[in-house]
Amino acid sequence: MKTVLIVDADEQARGVALALLVDSFKVLGCPSLGTAFQVIDDDHVDMVLLDLAAETLGSHADPFGRLAIGRYGPAVVCTGAAASTAQIVDAMKRGASSFIDKPYNGEILARALRIAAAERRDFGSVPSHVSGTGSGDRRYDYAGGPGFGLESTSNKHDTSSRLLGDGLAMREVQANIRLYAKHDMPVLILGESGTGKELAAAEIHQRSNRRNRLFMPVDCASLPETLADSELFGTARGAFTGAVTRKGIFEAARGGTVFLDEIGELPLGVQAKLLRTLESHNGSRMGSVELVAYDVRILSATNAPIFENPRGFRPELLNRLNTLILRMPPLRAHQEDIGSIARAFLKGCCPAKILDESAIEALCVRTWPGNVRELKNVVNRAAVLSGDRRRIFASDIKAQTGSSWGHAQMHLL
Repeated sequence: MKTVLIVDADEQARGVALALLVDSFKVLGCPSLGTAFQVIDDDHVDMVLLDLAAETLGSHADPFGRLAIGRYGPAVVCTGAAASTAQIVDAMKRGASSFIDKPYNGEILARALRIAAAERRDFGSVPSHVSGTGSGDRRYDYAGGPGFGLESTSNKHDTSSRLLGDGLAMREVQANIRLYAKHDMPVLILGESGTGKELAAAEIHQRSNRRNRLFMPVDCASLPETLADSELFGTARGAFTGAVTRKGIFEAARGGTVFLDEIGELPLGVQAKLLRTLESHNGSRMGSVELVAYDVRILSATNAPIFENPRGFRPELLNRLNTLILRMPPLRAHQEDIGSIARAFLKGCCPAKILDESAIEALCVRTWPGNVRELKNVVNRAAVLSGDRRRIFASDIKAQTGSSWGHAQMHLL
């Protein structure tokens, strides 16, 4: 969990910010910049929410220099109830990520801090002990989770950050991933829900020359139409009520890869703006006409039959996104991999347990409408249902057939 340090002489405002952020971050607070320097020296701080009032800043002539903005120091988001335009501009020039007005909007505040953290992670080359990308087990920097908090995937038993399967179908997928990773063109990933489209995108990123930069997945289906533009392209202060100057995902991911999942769910207006971005490699924040250059690779995915039934999807955008196509096979098309995938999932959740051959046989006769995601859930539940037994049998698999959670899962899938 990322650590936020709230630096504000106003005790009430500090308490409000803490209450808004405590569910998403580890939160520290102090009343002055001098105290903040001591906290940063003694503790690991990822982000600083800095009030620009004179009572908070004290006599420090160059607070941003002391905060080490620009390399591996904490990311800084500024705030203030009465900050002047000159103060805000100066703060942004010195490296602050954005400025947030008071009183706070909790969602906007948390989002600004996450974007700031992503920007800080993406500044220059990251030391191998920080990014997990030194010699040995390389992993990608993943901006996901709630919002865009960075997560490390360096656990050697983790099976959630890599594609599994050695059958013919998956070998073909891996071959295409290796080929596509050598180029910087858009890739459209097609496949049913649960087949691992996001993992394939992450694998393309990890094998590309952008591997040391951010991989930022975006669930387009969960983006409200009114916020999709600002989330992707950022906002200029005053673009709408409560809007602050904030970089969007394409700016925050500079040098990295943006993965647009469920691309067909993007509003038509945003699709048009995305098309211009793909063609010109630039765009503008909401409420601004100033063009900003983007250095990102765009990968996208959908589980809809987007070619047979575009459903309002702009054909000219589809023609730009599908320069390269990667098709993810459903699990029923590579059943020979079920045993090895199930064992890998079990090792990830309960390394001490093993799957009996009868359990493997029980898994292989299922049709798996939820694909690999469903298989993982079934294996995890079997590990629980088997209790203290080390060996998981067919009965632990069959016990889930027709169960209430099974019906619920199929409904959700």
